[in-house]
Amino acid sequence: MRKTLTFEHLVSDQRGSGMQALVDGFNARHADVEVTPRLLTDGISDDGTEMFGLLPPYLGNALPDVVMVYGEFVATLADQDRIRPLDDFIAGPDGIDRADFVPGALETVRYREQTWALPIEGNPYALFCNLALFEQAGIGSLPATWGDVFQAAITLTADTDGDGQTDRYGYTDSTFQAPLFMWQAGAELLSEDLTRVAFDSEPGAQALKYHADLRTYSPPHTHLERGDVGMKLSIIENYFSGRYEHLDYAIVPLPHGRRAANSFGGAGSALCLAIACREPECEQAAWRFLRWFTTQQGLMDWVRATGHVPLLRSVLESAEYQEFAARWPKLRAFIEQLGICRARPCVPEYPLLKWAINGAVHESQRDDRSCTLSEAREILHRHAAQVQQALDRRVRV
Repeated sequence: MRKTLTFEHLVSDQRGSGMQALVDGFNARHADVEVTPRLLTDGISDDGTEMFGLLPPYLGNALPDVVMVYGEFVATLADQDRIRPLDDFIAGPDGIDRADFVPGALETVRYREQTWALPIEGNPYALFCNLALFEQAGIGSLPATWGDVFQAAITLTADTDGDGQTDRYGYTDSTFQAPLFMWQAGAELLSEDLTRVAFDSEPGAQALKYHADLRTYSPPHTHLERGDVGMKLSIIENYFSGRYEHLDYAIVPLPHGRRAANSFGGAGSALCLAIACREPECEQAAWRFLRWFTTQQGLMDWVRATGHVPLLRSVLESAEYQEFAARWPKLRAFIEQLGICRARPCVPEYPLLKWAINGAVHESQRDDRSCTLSEAREILHRHAAQVQQALDRRVRV
């Protein structure tokens, strides 16, 4: 008898057909398991903002057998006993060699000394540069350091038609990318034992101040495709979506600061798959589906559907993937960042931490004025206190 699995995922738009093709490929190769996919949309607004709130809608709903989840929610689901750890499967006869994952990838889903999900894609950041605007501004080389970015942002920002209004801007990003600046400045988000706030530090304040200064050269939007901003910090989707095809642009690796650092995932940490069912036969079937995402065939199906960088070295080094990457030359700027990617802390408090830093970013720049370093210290200290209270509650329990 064929076992049927329910699978809820977050893949829509042009990637949705790729997800369906991947599931179809799995079903065609597994006569005794059939996966029924469904787009997770219940409780999500049209612009998806609820997914980036403190709690996703599926935390209050019954989970399917397999659920796609951002890494920032893995620890909460684990504490609620909604998903099961995968260590026995990983070490089992149909397991996965942990050493095949790129360093740090499994830390995105490691909590209470157990592995609760499988990260299925690498999504580092890179810098998108509008070459036409660089040429207009007389900038002859693309930035490699944050000092280069700042200088380019100053040069790019201009009133080009003499009407007294800025109409060409230097740089834009999402405020949720601020942790990258903190890591690169030498700050940590949490202590090594994950019980203390660490971003409330001098390097953290310096990063917040730098980011606020840089954003004074930003437009009142975050859309590189409008053609009025020279640089945008962004992710792989914006390469494969085709939204910038009308621009002459380059993608360069994320600039480096005091140390090189990037992220495995966007604002919500790495995209992962978790098993929610608890009946043994269902668990076994669900693991086979998760395992499919780490086979050469399954992972390449996912890569072709999304463009995301695989997190297994054996696939990265395969001739099939190298051929794929050669067809998308700008992808190299992301691939070479895997060696410096870091895991966002897998703790229940991470969504709160993310929003605390985001709030600090918004507070650090008001009325087109950047904060002082002293103000940056005070802003971070206040926002860090909220996170520390939540961490203390968990430690006491």
